[in-house]
Amino acid sequence: MVIHRQKGDGKPDPGFWFVLGLILFFSSLIWVGNNHMKYQQQLSQVDWPMTQATVFQVDIHKERSGRNHTEDCYDVQYRYEVDGQTYTGAAWHQRDEVRVGDVFPVKYNPEHPNQSNHILEPSQRLLNASLLFCGVSAVILVTSLARMLYLRWTQRKNEA
Repeated sequence: MVIHRQKGDGKPDPGFWFVLGLILFFSSLIWVGNNHMKYQQQLSQVDWPMTQATVFQVDIHKERSGRNHTEDCYDVQYRYEVDGQTYTGAAWHQRDEVRVGDVFPVKYNPEHPNQSNHILEPSQRLLNASLLFCGVSAVILVTSLARMLYLRWTQRKNEA
């Protein structure tokens, strides 16, 4: 379906917005699926016991957070003990300053104590953000499709 518009009519090309809406919508569906799996994983860890972990290595790097702004980001490796056995874990891309020797709580899988997580409470923030993005992209997709169909209908009506 090709829709021609007069040059200089000042209205956005609905075909562009339709393609953009498609790309954004399907990208957001992938993002929703990924965040849903992360949330389900967090829910499955609600009953895991907690212990204290000690940071033994910190790698600091810069990450962009805006156009002209960067901030420190910390990749943390930690040790924790369960029933006299020492295990290690990692927490990547942490925004809060962390130093070697810092102590913080972690959860561990009682059936496989080598599995741990520094996220103590399930959070729906990313899932909600991805659902909102999915909704916005669906609105772009539907309105651009409606505009394309309207323009095609008016074009046929004018030709008749």
